[in-house]
Amino acid sequence: LDGMAVFLNRRMVGTMNEDECRGFRWLKPGRLSGGLIVIPSPLNKDKLVTLELTRSLTTVTPVIKNNSLKMVIRIEAEGNYYEQNCTGNILTLGNIPKLEALANQEIARQVDSCISKAQSCQSDVLGWGRMVQAQDPFLWEKLADDWPAVFSALPYDIKAEFSLRRSYLTDQSFVFRE
Repeated sequence: LDGMAVFLNRRMVGTMNEDECRGFRWLKPGRLSGGLIVIPSPLNKDKLVTLELTRSLTTVTPVIKNNSLKMVIRIEAEGNYYEQNCTGNILTLGNIPKLEALANQEIARQVDSCISKAQSCQSDVLGWGRMVQAQDPFLWEKLADDWPAVFSALPYDIKAEFSLRRSYLTDQSFVFRE
C-alpha cells in the first residue's frame, strides 16, 4: 500500500506513504495475517532480514484517568524467519531475541508514523472517536465539538510483541559474492 488518501469532512487533506499505510494496517483492531517485516540484520546493520507475519492481534483501548484521555495500542504478532541478504548463521539462540526486538521496533515505528500523519492532518481515520464514544458517552459529548483538535494532540502508547515461531531454512546461508 502506498499513497492512501486521508480525508477530513469529505475533503482530502493528505496522503500516506508506504510506512504510514503499513502502520494503518497494523492499527486495524482484530486479527491480521500475511505480510513481511523487513528489519536490519543483528549481524550487519547494513544488511536486511525479512520476517513473514503469520498472524497478529491488535487491540486499541481508550484509557480515561483523571479526566485525561490516552490511547493504548497493543499488538501481539508472530511469524517465521523468511530470508536474509547477508552471510552468517543468524538463527542462534542469542540472535532470536534480537530479531524479535528489532521486529517490535519496526512495527511500533510504522504505527507511530501512521498516527503522526493522521494527527498532523487532524483526521481521525483510525476511528478513535467512535471508541471513546462507545466507552464513555458523557466524555464524548464534551469532546465531540473539538474532536479534530483533541485528536491531533491525543497521547498514545504503543507496545508490540513479536514472536519468532519457525524457520524453514534448514541449511547455512550461501556465500554472497560482492
